Amino acid sequence: MEVLSKFQTEHYQKYISNGVFQHLSEGIAAFQKEDYFSASVWGSVFLEAFLAEWMDRFNIKMTSKNADLYNRIQRIENNTGTPGDITDRCNTIRTLRNRLVHDKGLKKTTIEEDACTIYINLREILEWYCKKASSISVVDKVQNEEIIDEEGLLPVFISTLNPDNEKQRFFLSGFKERLRKIGIKPVTCEFNFYDGKDPLLKVRNEISRCKAMIVIGLERSNAYYIKDKEGSKKENVETHRKYTSGWLHLEAGLANALGKEVFVLCQYDIYSDGIFDRNWNTYPVLEFTELDEYSREFAMFFDYLQAWGKVKKNTSTEGVKEDTLIKVESSE
Repeated sequence: MEVLSKFQTEHYQKYISNGVFQHLSEGIAAFQKEDYFSASVWGSVFLEAFLAEWMDRFNIKMTSKNADLYNRIQRIENNTGTPGDITDRCNTIRTLRNRLVHDKGLKKTTIEEDACTIYINLREILEWYCKKASSISVVDKVQNEEIIDEEGLLPVFISTLNPDNEKQRFFLSGFKERLRKIGIKPVTCEFNFYDGKDPLLKVRNEISRCKAMIVIGLERSNAYYIKDKEGSKKENVETHRKYTSGWLHLEAGLANALGKEVFVLCQYDIYSDGIFDRNWNTYPVLEFTELDEYSREFAMFFDYLQAWGKVKKNTSTEGVKEDTLIKVESSE
């Protein structure tokens, strides 16, 4: 049928989890059988589940009080910069859904037309969304079932330098092991020869599969003499300024753009700049003096991270069964 002929299902599937995409597949199958009522219902169910996944990607919190389709559309509009045309199309589908499932005491004579309208709007919504997703190179599907790995661990990306000495190497190994003990799977990016052409793409893909990022700033360079803003009134000279790898700033920026939570730690004398700025940021930077993951300096961090991980595991597995239900809301 002409309405479905332009549906690029394989293209859309790259950006949608399997569970959510199944709703769309069911709707398309019903449409092809000319079961327009079922097709409309499946289309609406898909939109509702799709918006929930969309919110998760942008780290927009959802509670039971705002889990209906109307509120999901409102939160997408207010928190993601989505164009009004796209949210208008979402609201059109919601209106048609309400008209179909509410008993108004009248014979429904426009079911085929309504189904066509729903799928035309879904197509435009998905076209826009997939272009938006591909523009930030999220090429892998985000799947609820993959958030927690087979060992029950929550994947978190570790952004740090390749250790330059045995002390750093021993510390990072122990830090990752302690993460596993509290239910966190440390994920790092391993490069091969072919990744050198586009290393940021591989980093983005690895980050997109994780729930958060931990940035660990260890010393890489020591500037024994450095002059800032030379020739200006703010010119100043410093000695022994310590830096870590510049890659950490890039990776933290990617995680932020992908809507991931970012936890920042660094040695106390790492220069306060970029992701490690102690003042010009909305998050606290944990400073530590010892390369010892069991020192008192890390105790509060690991306690908080363990509690955070438990919450994320619970929210990652909730609501999957609800995706297949039709939530009928007031049409007022």
